[in-house]
Amino acid sequence: EGEKMEEEEKEEKEEEKEEEEEEEVDEKEEEAVEEAVEPEEPKPKVELTAEDKKIVFRTREIKDLAPFVMSTTFAKFSVPKKAEGFDEVKFEWSKEAKCEEYLKTWILDKKLNTRIEDLAPSVWFQQKWKEWLSTVQSWHGELGKYENRIAKKKAEKLSKQARKLADKARKEAEKVRKEALKKAAAEKAEADKAAAEKAAEEKKEGGEAKEGEEEAKPMEVDEQKEEEKKEEEKKEEEEEEEVEEKEE
Repeated sequence: EGEKMEEEEKEEKEEEKEEEEEEEVDEKEEEAVEEAVEPEEPKPKVELTAEDKKIVFRTREIKDLAPFVMSTTFAKFSVPKKAEGFDEVKFEWSKEAKCEEYLKTWILDKKLNTRIEDLAPSVWFQQKWKEWLSTVQSWHGELGKYENRIAKKKAEKLSKQARKLADKARKEAEKVRKEALKKAAAEKAEADKAAAEKAAEEKKEGGEAKEGEEEAKPMEVDEQKEEEKKEEEKKEEEEEEEVEEKEE
């Protein structure tokens, strides 16, 4: 049985090996077909543009100096001189004059787009700044005075309009009161006239009456007139009080 199992394992291994060999052959055949079908692409040629040719120094992602150190020291950069203690200074790429001109231009361009960390206002600037603050403060003061004048004029105008409206209302009320009194007086005069005419007619129609009755009648008429007069005076006083209350 052990030999039989070994033989079976051996056969399985051989079958697996044959399958792997067949897969490799298939892959090689597919690659050969692809190579035969697809033409080879020409290799790209590297060409420098006019701007690339103008670049003398290589740019790097990691800078030699930190941004703060660069912004505080680049204005002091200079081309090395033999007088500084060097045994020899060689200019391999450009001459000394051209190098100095390049460095000067580079510093000027750097000043245009670099933040100056150690920049401090001068005494002249501080003086002008104080003068400017003083001027602005005086302007604000004048503006406040102007706004106060405008507000005062507006308030006076509104007060004047309110007084005019009040005077107009008072005059209208007085006019209405006078018209009412005039109307009441006219109505009273008409009533008195009608009463007198009626009394004259009754007297005429009644003929001769007793002397006592004739004397009593005028007395009653006088008393009635006095009562009506008192009532009218009282009514006028009440109307005047009402008008005064409205005006207040």
